[in-house]
Amino acid sequence: MGAEANNFDASGFADYLSILSFPQEAAEIYTRLSCKYPQRARAFDRLIAADAIALGVPLLTTRDFAKMQADGLHLENWAQPDGDETP
Repeated sequence: MGAEANNFDASGFADYLSILSFPQEAAEIYTRLSCKYPQRARAFDRLIAADAIALGVPLLTTRDFAKMQADGLHLENWAQPDGDETP
């Protein structure tokens, strides 16, 4: 890959995105997850997990969120060749 790979035109990309607010329910779930899993390095992971739980959508990831499944987090890993949904 040459330098041209870093010079793509991303104008208009935001037209395909929907920006959603962070709901109160997700904030409450985030607080619960933060108390249960206090590791500072994973704060953003807890935020993402809380949002997915509140919205009732699966979290698509290759990272290890398995311990949060007991809190209602549904994981899917589309990169797994065997179709395993747990990273």
